[in-house]
Amino acid sequence: LIITVWFATFSESLSEAQAKARVDSLRNLEKEVSARKLVNGKETIVKSTSLKPGDEVKVYAGEIIPRDGLISEGKTFVDESMMTGESNPVYKEKGDHVIGGTRLASDSIIVEITAEAGRSFLDQMTGLIESATRPKTQNEIALTILLAGLSIIFITVIGTLLFFAHFLGYEAD
Repeated sequence: LIITVWFATFSESLSEAQAKARVDSLRNLEKEVSARKLVNGKETIVKSTSLKPGDEVKVYAGEIIPRDGLISEGKTFVDESMMTGESNPVYKEKGDHVIGGTRLASDSIIVEITAEAGRSFLDQMTGLIESATRPKTQNEIALTILLAGLSIIFITVIGTLLFFAHFLGYEAD
């Protein structure tokens, strides 16, 4: 009984640790990077956290897209494998949505930022993962009921045995 309860607790804590590790790895994708903000047609290097919706940034091949946005100029392939699991780079052109934290695989584009800090696609994904609760399966529910029933029976039997031992005059140590 104790081993079964220990195993159930251990497996549940293991799955929680795995989920936490996945959330941490997603958070590492959205790190602060340098961005080339376009101001009056000139590139200015700024931190990605200082970008606001409506700002335009130029992103070159091999660089990380600083924040979610729409492509306002150019065509490219974007490596979204860390976000979506897609193994091949995805073709994007003017008007297409790009996800912050993904890497530009080719060419260069101008991206109009649409998400402010803390409200990106990645932030929404991590929020969903953190708030998700896994429902118990039918087998887990049945095991819980069985363990509760066995525990009640065990306590009842031991209590009864101790009562009869005391009633018959035996010392129970």
